[in-house]
Amino acid sequence: MNPESTHETNTAPAPQPKGRYRWPIIIVGLLVVHTSFIIYAATLALGDKSFTVVPNYYDKALNWDKTRQSQRQAADLGWTFNVLPSTVADDTGQRQIVAHFKDANDQPLRGAAVSLQLYHHAHAGDVIHVALKENNQGHHQALAPLAASGTWHFDAQVQFNGETFTFGQNVNIGKAIIP
Repeated sequence: MNPESTHETNTAPAPQPKGRYRWPIIIVGLLVVHTSFIIYAATLALGDKSFTVVPNYYDKALNWDKTRQSQRQAADLGWTFNVLPSTVADDTGQRQIVAHFKDANDQPLRGAAVSLQLYHHAHAGDVIHVALKENNQGHHQALAPLAASGTWHFDAQVQFNGETFTFGQNVNIGKAIIP
């Protein structure tokens, strides 16, 4: 017999070097942290309306030249736009909005069709569309849900004599007085 075969061989595993799993654990840990941040950011962006992109920003960008031409044309005619929301609101938060569109002679534009798109700066995703009606003085008015105080943006489209003009205005609105 072969003397080498009569000896039992010790097949115990060789000792593992310390830190063998350190780098794989670090890499996996960094991936988990990174993925957690991405999930948090996506949840924040999709769930909180205060992190909303301005409505129709892409369409506004595509039509910027047309919008600027409309604004310049209204300015060349001497037209002005001013929105005055009421300080008093009803039980549901509805406030009276009065929009003043005046010509170069400071006279109201009678017979104009006016629509507003408005939103609170803190909640740009909640766009409110309002069609205004002309009152006896030639101003345009409507009720709109403006319960929140703060800065509101008003985009107005005025159709007058077959042409469309655009105006924009930011208005700081105080806390509503509810009688």
